[in-house]
Amino acid sequence: MYYADDLRNDMDINLANEIYKDISLEVENISDYYIMIIGKNNQQLPASALSGEVMGVSLFNFNSEIEPKYFWSTDRIVQIWKIEGKQSVKGANYADKALEYVNNNEMKTYPQKGYIKIIDDLIIVKLSDNI
Repeated sequence: MYYADDLRNDMDINLANEIYKDISLEVENISDYYIMIIGKNNQQLPASALSGEVMGVSLFNFNSEIEPKYFWSTDRIVQIWKIEGKQSVKGANYADKALEYVNNNEMKTYPQKGYIKIIDDLIIVKLSDNI
C-alpha cells in the first residue's frame, strides 16, 4: 500500500509541476495572482498498485467536498510549490467565484489548451469535468 501511495504522490507532484509550468506560460508574475484548481484528479494507478490510502488521498482530491469547495486541495498544491522553492501564487482564494465561472462558462479541462483562465487577479485551473 505504501507503494501505491508513493506512486500517487509522485503523480500528484508531477501533475502540480505541469500545471505550474503551464500557468507560468500564461502570466508574467505568478505571485500577483490567486489560484483555484477546480475538479478532481483522475489519474489511474497501475494494476500492480493496491490502493489503501495509508498516507492520504491525492493532493488534488483532499477535502474537495468540504466548503469552500476546492479551497483545501488547491491550498495543498500551493504549499507543494512553496516547498519546492517555486515563485508562488498568493494562495487559494475566491472558491465561489471560480466555481461560478466554471459552471457558467465553456472551459476546457486539463491538459487541453484553455484549461487555464485568468479573471482579474484569479487563475482558474479546470482539472476535470468531475466537479
